[in-house]
Amino acid sequence: MLVERLEEFFSREEEARERNYFYVSEVAKCPRQIYYSVKGFPRPPLDGQSARRMAVGDDVHRRIVGALFSMGLAVAAEVPLPPNPLFHGRADAIISLGGENFVVEIKSVHPYQFDQAVARPRRDHYLQLQLYLHYLDVPRGIILMENKANQALREFLVERDEETVKRVLSQFQDLHRLIFREGRLPPLPDKSDWEYDQCRYCPFTEFCVRDQVKPHPADPGKGVPSLASEGEVDGKEGLALASDSRIGEGGKGTPTPGEKGSDTGDLPLFDL
Repeated sequence: MLVERLEEFFSREEEARERNYFYVSEVAKCPRQIYYSVKGFPRPPLDGQSARRMAVGDDVHRRIVGALFSMGLAVAAEVPLPPNPLFHGRADAIISLGGENFVVEIKSVHPYQFDQAVARPRRDHYLQLQLYLHYLDVPRGIILMENKANQALREFLVERDEETVKRVLSQFQDLHRLIFREGRLPPLPDKSDWEYDQCRYCPFTEFCVRDQVKPHPADPGKGVPSLASEGEVDGKEGLALASDSRIGEGGKGTPTPGEKGSDTGDLPLFDL
């Protein structure tokens, strides 16, 4: 009786609109999911439980940012990126510790994810912070995680890594050209290094399955790249933003990051 009413109250339609830029939060997402999102493809309605889960994340951000201001550490909150042709986004907070500024990225995570992120942060969180450090020109940042189940906190100190940022920017420049200048659908990515099965939670699965067997409207008369094409695009290796081993977590040819000493306490310091 009451549950049904609450579910209906919290559920909502997801806004679908076209845009010509990427969000920082999309940095490790499947390029096809990004394509459908920026092109304004319709999403299924958001159910009440998912909406409440997102609201919990928003509450965590407000609570922690409020505490940072109360402690006199916060310099700014919800800091927008300076204008650039690729990414839009807002850093959660900038704090000052010992005369040095740090970008703080706040994440509320599932207990399983919290338990898994002991030696290093999640790759998508790490890459998001790297972009904020790059665009805001801050040398170091902190990923602050809260366990949704028991409010336990964990933090990771991260150095700005311009080589990683260059690779990410190069990938998204290629994706920007492919989507907005050539009007093409990105090929299916290599999923072997995904941290979780993005297809399981993707709101655009129906369109992706359809486009594997039918020509895409943006490319009339041509077949859409599929698994059979092994990700070939104009003779180049296909885009696989979420699984590029060069920025991946322990990918082949990439040393697994280790802890380094720091004068900022006992935070593990990472250079993925």
